[in-house]
Amino acid sequence: MERWAAELFSKNLSDRRSDARRFHQLSVAKLFDLSVPRRESGFARRPGLSATPEVRARLQSVGVDVTVRPPEGIVGKKDAERLMQWAESFPRSDRAPELRYSYGRYLFLTERFDKAVEELESLSPLDIPMTRGGPGAKWRMRAAYVSASASAGAEDFDTALERFANIVKANPKNATDRQIKELSWLAIGRIQHDLDEPESAVKAYRQIGRDSPFFPEAMYETAWTLLAGQQYEQSIQALDLLLIYDPDSPIASEIKQLRGKIKIQQRDYAAAEEEFLTLRREFDRLGKQLGRKLSTQDDARVYFAAVVREDMENFSLCLLYTSPSPRDRQKS
Repeated sequence: MERWAAELFSKNLSDRRSDARRFHQLSVAKLFDLSVPRRESGFARRPGLSATPEVRARLQSVGVDVTVRPPEGIVGKKDAERLMQWAESFPRSDRAPELRYSYGRYLFLTERFDKAVEELESLSPLDIPMTRGGPGAKWRMRAAYVSASASAGAEDFDTALERFANIVKANPKNATDRQIKELSWLAIGRIQHDLDEPESAVKAYRQIGRDSPFFPEAMYETAWTLLAGQQYEQSIQALDLLLIYDPDSPIASEIKQLRGKIKIQQRDYAAAEEEFLTLRREFDRLGKQLGRKLSTQDDARVYFAAVVREDMENFSLCLLYTSPSPRDRQKS
C-alpha cells in the first residue's frame, strides 16, 4: 500500500501543528525510501549478472545494457527534489539518524557521491567504533557501507578501501550487521581485483566462511581472480569446491563451462573436450525432457507451463517451435 503511505506521509509534512512537526523528519525519510525502495529480504544473496561476468559480457556484445539501476518507486523525480529541500531545511546536526541514512542512501543511488559521503559521514564517522551503542547505532554500519560505496562510485578507491577496512574490523552481533561486514569483504576483494592486486583480492574473499550466504559468490569471484593471475589449478579447485558446496547452483552450468575454458588455457584439450561434452549431454537430456511434454501440443501455453514446472530452468525459445496444425496448413 505504498501510494497510500506516501499520501499520508505527505499530509504529515503539510501539517504545521506541533504534534505533526515531531514526525516531519521521519516522514521525509520514509518518502525517500518510497522514492528508491529497499530491496526485499535476501535480494543481495541471490546470484545475478554480477556473479556471471561471461553472461554479462555476452549481453554487452549484442548491445544489451546490463547496468544495474536502483528500483523505481512511486515518488517522482520532481517530488524527490522537493524532498531534498525538506531534508536540507533541517540543520545536519539536528537531523534524525534515520533521515540522515535515508537521505544519504538516496544521494548515493542518484550518483551524487560527494554529497552522499558528507551526509553519511556524520552518521558513521571513521573514529567511532561501528558497534558502539547510542543514538544512530542501528544505522551506523549501513551508513558506513553506503559511504564506502559512494567513495568507490566517485573512483576514490583509497578512501573506499579505508572505509570498508574499518567496517570489517567490527564484531557485530545482529545478523544484518554481520552481512554488511561480509559484503564489505566482497567489496574489498572486488576493488583489489580491479586494481590488479589478485593476492589481496583472494585474501579478502577468503574471509567469507562457508556458513555465509555470500560464500558461493565469493568462491566464484575467487576463481576468476585466480584465473586472471594464471593460477589455473587453484582456480579449478575453487570451482570444484563451489560445485560440491552447491551442485544445483543457478550458475552451475557457467561454472562447468569456465572449468572447461581453464583446461584450454592449460592446453589440456582432451580434458576440456570432456567438460564440454558432459555439458552438452546434460543440456540434451534436459531439452528432451521438456520436448516430450510438448510433442503432442501446438499451444504455446503448454510450453511455458512446462518451463514453470521446471522452476524456469533451461529456458530455450528453440523448443517453442512445433509443426503447424492441420487447420493452419489448410489456411496456408
